[in-house]
Amino acid sequence: MSLLDAILNKKARLKQNETRVTTVSGYVFKEHKTSTGEQVRVEISNTAPGYVIDEAPDLQVAFVLPWLCMGSQDVVSDQLILEQNKISCVLSLGVTPPVKLPHIEYFHLPVYDEPGYNLSQHFTQCFSYIDRCHDNHSIIYVHCNAGVSRSATLVLAYVMKRHSLGLTQAIDMVKKVRPCIKPNPGFMKQLKDLEEALIKERECRVRD
Repeated sequence: MSLLDAILNKKARLKQNETRVTTVSGYVFKEHKTSTGEQVRVEISNTAPGYVIDEAPDLQVAFVLPWLCMGSQDVVSDQLILEQNKISCVLSLGVTPPVKLPHIEYFHLPVYDEPGYNLSQHFTQCFSYIDRCHDNHSIIYVHCNAGVSRSATLVLAYVMKRHSLGLTQAIDMVKKVRPCIKPNPGFMKQLKDLEEALIKERECRVRD
């Protein structure tokens, strides 16, 4: 056996090492390298370690405004809940609704719940869609996966923009109906940036 063959044979017998990775948003992955050197990532769960996984569906419909509500992806699969709450528009962030009903209008954006992701780039487009639903006298449901970070960030940004609220006021408002909201640190930074931009806009209008 040649030296090269011996090295390759020994390398093939080496135990494969896995690395467990947990993101700040709670997603848990295992990473390992294949024999060809390719990095492979496999998602284990989206629940942060140390918590009991609650597999019960989250069917809360949290009305932030009379025509604007939010929550988890579980609601969009429940036709009865959608009908009971007279929801006719669904804005999905990151998660594609598993079931689409013919009498409901759907708008989906493939966004990610990661601190480095620029969710604010979608604010204007989403605000316009929400406004259009409101103008059409529709009730709109905004959701992501858990109804905690992405959808909460968008709803917070919307009420800040449309109702001239500061970030703290907006959080208090939304938490009254959806206590579990928790935008990831990157999204919180984007909301603070929005707050500063809105303050400057109001100051400019006053001077004019």
